[in-house]
Amino acid sequence: VERAFGEDLPAVRHAMEELARSMEPEELNRVGFRLYEHFRPEVPTGATGWGAKGLLDLQRIRTAGT
Repeated sequence: VERAFGEDLPAVRHAMEELARSMEPEELNRVGFRLYEHFRPEVPTGATGWGAKGLLDLQRIRTAGT
């Protein structure tokens, strides 16, 4: 994870922790994958494979629980 996010890791971690704190643990467990689907990184057209770099939008994390 550190290699993937590099210097942006603290901001990404903070956004995800804020999202997690915004709901009860049981609710987070129930909807967690749907939240991920909401904010998962967009992979640019033409990029293929599991190693393809995507673009993560922190605002999508911040608004995922709303």
